[in-house]
Amino acid sequence: MAKILIVDDTETLLLGLSMSLRHKKFDVVQATSITEAKQKFDESVDVLLTDFELGNEGGFELITFAHEKYPRVKIVLMSGATHDVYNVPLGRAAQLAGANIF
Repeated sequence: MAKILIVDDTETLLLGLSMSLRHKKFDVVQATSITEAKQKFDESVDVLLTDFELGNEGGFELITFAHEKYPRVKIVLMSGATHDVYNVPLGRAAQLAGANIF
């Protein structure tokens, strides 16, 4: 089964997503920050599921890291944010940074 790295600084969301995906028999790894996610990232990760806003950190840094270092990894960006990034709609900006799905 696929290995999914979930990154979110909201503990209840992180736990809920993890439980749901484990119930579906996915191998799940959790991180609450970009630093922790980078430490847990390796070649065995198939999917990165990350929040856009991670406390004072931005999800684009993690998306760019994953896209450049692990190009085969599928990247899913999730966010409750609706604002633009550098005057570009958030979804389009996520795609430009390397996200596969927003």
